[in-house]
Amino acid sequence: MKTSGFMVIICLLLLEGNVAEKVTMLDQCTGCFFSALQPLLGLEFQEAADDKNVAKDKIHSLELTISNLQSQLLNSGTEIKNKEEHINDLREQIQGKEEQMNGKDEQIKDLIKQIQGKEEQINGKDEQIKDLSKQIQGKGEQMNGKDEQIKDLIKQIQGKEEQINGKDEQIKDLIKQIQGKDEQMNGKDEQIKDLSKQIQGKEEQINGKDEQIKDLIKQIQGKEEQMNGKDEQIKDLIKQIQGKEEQMNGKDEQIKDLSKQIQGKEEQMNGKDEQIKDLSKQIKEKDEQILLAKIIDQPSQTNPTAENLPDTCPRGCPNGIFQIKVRGIDPFEVPCDTSGWTVIQRRIDGSVDFNRKWEAYKEGFGDMRGEFFIGLEKLHLMTAAQPQELYIELRDVNGTYRHARYDNFSVGSEEENFILKSLGEYSGNAGDSLRIHEGAKFATLDRDIVRCVFRYDGPWWFKRANCGISSLNGIYYEDGTTYKANGIFWGHWTIPADFHISLTFVKITIRPKRPQT
Repeated sequence: MKTSGFMVIICLLLLEGNVAEKVTMLDQCTGCFFSALQPLLGLEFQEAADDKNVAKDKIHSLELTISNLQSQLLNSGTEIKNKEEHINDLREQIQGKEEQMNGKDEQIKDLIKQIQGKEEQINGKDEQIKDLSKQIQGKGEQMNGKDEQIKDLIKQIQGKEEQINGKDEQIKDLIKQIQGKDEQMNGKDEQIKDLSKQIQGKEEQINGKDEQIKDLIKQIQGKEEQMNGKDEQIKDLIKQIQGKEEQMNGKDEQIKDLSKQIQGKEEQMNGKDEQIKDLSKQIKEKDEQILLAKIIDQPSQTNPTAENLPDTCPRGCPNGIFQIKVRGIDPFEVPCDTSGWTVIQRRIDGSVDFNRKWEAYKEGFGDMRGEFFIGLEKLHLMTAAQPQELYIELRDVNGTYRHARYDNFSVGSEEENFILKSLGEYSGNAGDSLRIHEGAKFATLDRDIVRCVFRYDGPWWFKRANCGISSLNGIYYEDGTTYKANGIFWGHWTIPADFHISLTFVKITIRPKRPQT
């Protein structure tokens, strides 16, 4: 410093000399001055430059660290978002594969479009990286222009160091977030693997479906060939049919001639029918005369008493209501059919409710000229007095008529719950649908231990195990159909049994069994 001051003084003294020489001396003084101060100024400038470079490097390093961490965090979030989108896409693919196995081509096209979109996103990310690189280069150029601001930066270094400490804390938090994001990404990767496996399984199923489709196409082609052969056969058959039609036309002429002959025969038959009707009337008149003669010959029958009443319907009498006397009960009226049959039950129009309680079935109910039931007590006494035959007549809504006959019908007492004791041998064309009920006790609305009356809406001799396959006291359906299987049914009416068919006519009769000779 002393040398420098001395040189300055010398230069000033020299300047006080000749003015003409001031410029030259000034230049010389300046050169000498800078020569003397150059070592000192060089050292100070070097120190300032070093401090500047250190601060610049530290700032640059911190900015790069922060930028890199922010980029990592941003990239992690983007990657997680992409992974989630990828997972959602994969799930949609799986659902699409499950719902439309045959639509795999469209799904593959969609996946290709998605992949292309992802590639475009990646290209966009590459452009962003290039832009960031350019920005970094610009930052470097800006740093080169910060030489003039070194002094200000030195003052700001302390404040920056405090900010750096805060940034370090932020960096630690960001690192933790990145670690959490990495763990999430690992979980997403596992989900992607699982979904990829599912897709592979679906693709295998699709391949299997493709094979099936190929086989079906081959079968269709074979069928088409068969169809072509069938077409030829059809053409031949059409030709044959045409020939048959020609023959049929000839036959039609013959039929017309035969029809005319039949009409003539029918006219002759109608004449014969009229003759038969006249003869039937004459026979009926003769029967009435014979019956009247019997009544005249037996005057006691005009005012019958309990002693001379028959115990069953008389044979050979016309249909009607007759009074009979059975041991153990007062005389009562019954409807009688020809050949000595006593009607014990009739269903014809649904005018009488048959879903009744025990007492009604014990005593009997209804109109003897229409729908009615004779009563279980009378039935027991009649079958107990002498062996009885049972004859059941049935008809459906279409007019189909069938019958069932049993040669040894017997009903137990009230103490035995009017059990169906025996039926004997079966004959007829309706089928033996009452056999399974043999040995069953009678059940009514108020005595329905087996719960079959509740099920079929009609009292009957129901079996405990499965109720049975017949019920002639169910609900009457005029159209002959029931959707609840609670009508009048006879199991053997159809094979297999159809309990939705409800019969529209029932007549049950009994008569004493004739002794074998």
